[in-house]
Amino acid sequence: MTMTACAITPRTGRPAEIWRTKAGIQKVVDCVLAQLNTSMSKGRPPTFTHSVRVITPGRVEEIIPQQIPSGSGELYVVRFVANDDGTTEVTLFSTLEGLDKRVEHAMAPCKGNGSAVTEVSGQ
Repeated sequence: MTMTACAITPRTGRPAEIWRTKAGIQKVVDCVLAQLNTSMSKGRPPTFTHSVRVITPGRVEEIIPQQIPSGSGELYVVRFVANDDGTTEVTLFSTLEGLDKRVEHAMAPCKGNGSAVTEVSGQ
């Protein structure tokens, strides 16, 4: 009997939050990474550090938590897309409603990073 494990991916669900900023992709990724590592590495469990995954250089990057047991998937993903108009769209995908609020709170300082922000959607 062969068993196949299914990895959890939040990417197939409805985004928990989407926002757009005039800041460039690298500036926004650096800000969010620092904020998530600071905020999510302490406090109530679960605690995480994060890494950046480059999907398309200069166009699409993702930040993912690192302390997920191998093969179990991702609890949340923050995706960054550099648009042709110079803006960067930031999308949070999450599998746990309480956790997405914690991630949104951690990213909040990056929204007011001296750049105009447009809330695209959110719950």
